Amino acid sequence: MGGELVREGEPVGQIVLANQSGTGIDVVTISRCSAMSHGLSVLSGGEVIRSGNTRTWTVNAGCWDVGAGRTGSCSGGRCTWHEAYQQVQVPANRAVTVRFTPAG
Repeated sequence: MGGELVREGEPVGQIVLANQSGTGIDVVTISRCSAMSHGLSVLSGGEVIRSGNTRTWTVNAGCWDVGAGRTGSCSGGRCTWHEAYQQVQVPANRAVTVRFTPAG
């Protein structure tokens, strides 16, 4: 993971990921905008956010990079991977919805 999502004693808000992509999302990274890396997926092993569904995380207020994608498959030495990233500002005590569509 790209750092802790919640630091004790700091204001919190929520990131709501809305999957409108038409396919399941099985990798989500959430990291502070200042992080050097996106880190590991915040989804549990095998968890998939189906198209039309949402998933919510509590995070500290501030700037966050949210990445979502679908792991692909490998065939003939080529692998496919679909991903998109969005940067969001999360206010204290509020929820911000991040929508992932077929365009990203």
